[in-house]
Amino acid sequence: MIQHLTIQLIHDRLSTLLEAKGSNETMRKFGMMFVMFALMIIACGPEKTGRTGGEMPPVPTVSQSAAATALAADPKASTALIQVPTPMELRNLFLNISNDSDLSQQFRAFLMSYALREASGSGFVTARTGGGYSLVVTNRHVVEGSDKPQVSFDGGNTNITAKILFIDNNYDLAVLEIPTTVPGLQVTTTYTESQVVNAVGYPAMGRKGNFQITRGNVSNRCLQDDQITDSGKKFCWIQHTAAIDPGSSGGPLVTTDNQVIGVNAAIVTQHHEVYVAVPGEAIQAAVQSAETIHASRSDAKWMTAHLKDSCYKLVSELSSAKPRVDMLLALISYKLVAQKGLPAFNQYADDENAMKVFLNDPYLGMKVSLAKYLLELFNDGNGVLTGERCDNISPSDNVLDEGEDVRINVSLHGKNVELFWTFEHGQWRLSEFSSAN
Repeated sequence: MIQHLTIQLIHDRLSTLLEAKGSNETMRKFGMMFVMFALMIIACGPEKTGRTGGEMPPVPTVSQSAAATALAADPKASTALIQVPTPMELRNLFLNISNDSDLSQQFRAFLMSYALREASGSGFVTARTGGGYSLVVTNRHVVEGSDKPQVSFDGGNTNITAKILFIDNNYDLAVLEIPTTVPGLQVTTTYTESQVVNAVGYPAMGRKGNFQITRGNVSNRCLQDDQITDSGKKFCWIQHTAAIDPGSSGGPLVTTDNQVIGVNAAIVTQHHEVYVAVPGEAIQAAVQSAETIHASRSDAKWMTAHLKDSCYKLVSELSSAKPRVDMLLALISYKLVAQKGLPAFNQYADDENAMKVFLNDPYLGMKVSLAKYLLELFNDGNGVLTGERCDNISPSDNVLDEGEDVRINVSLHGKNVELFWTFEHGQWRLSEFSSAN
């Protein structure tokens, strides 16, 4: 149970911000460094390079038939509206709190709105045959923090529950699996600057998305990430002028012959007609990763190796003198956010920066707070100590039991810690933790 004091403190702080939300002076006073860091996490994701837990076993290869084309003649047939309800654990958490009559009506309405919200974005099916399933590419930010995104090819009248198969922790990409076959679009890396392109998607209008195609040109084959986010990263985005709107995120950027060259991701603010898309090379790599996960998730050896790898990454970050918060965020499950996110956030509820992030995105606010809390709890900056390994997997747990936690006992700087892991979004993520001392 969450202590009433925790909720009351958050209520008091949020009420102040909600009352002053229209004040430019109040908003200006927020520390923008924390806010920009959180926004950069959404836009950029953690580095792919970093500390690992050793060599991974060979992964199954994807047959040529799986990559063979099953092309759609019309991009509308392959473009999806993706609706993203709040996960049940988070929904129930916020609904329960919103029933507290001691809280203000405004604060209760804020919690109720988040619990019942249904965000939406766009996506598209990639060309493939065989297997009785289809892969839908979208943006990571569309589905991050979701457990059961709903995919529709008729504007939301008929929905298919998708499984999040892969999250790209570098680019803003995700790959979903749906249990039906849909004609797909071919992804290409062949295009030129000034080439005519179309942005396809379902921008939100009222409670539903409405199909839209806009036309423009490729302006820049390689707009480097650090030019738009100050991230210092050098990977490329496609800059183009085909207009996109809220809800179009995740939709395809296609040539006039309906080949995908990018995934629309963002509007560059304070600029006129500057839109960016994830390039085809990253899409192809993400789809290949998703195919590998699909082929390997019934392989106990592969699942165990990836479990140990995720565990070692977590232990490494919690032991590092320079921990990467973005790496920690990638290893935290929405289940853990639902269980411990609010108490963790309460540790920082008097920080206006943290409150600003929470007010804009409660899920992200709680997740960032959990990362900070884990670092304060376990980090001493001395690096990984001898014996701090991730081999001690509970013999009674099965890595192939879908939806069930797997426990690993580790020693973190003299503390015996039991880490609980769940396979979520195509990777192992921390779902619970406990310390014996």
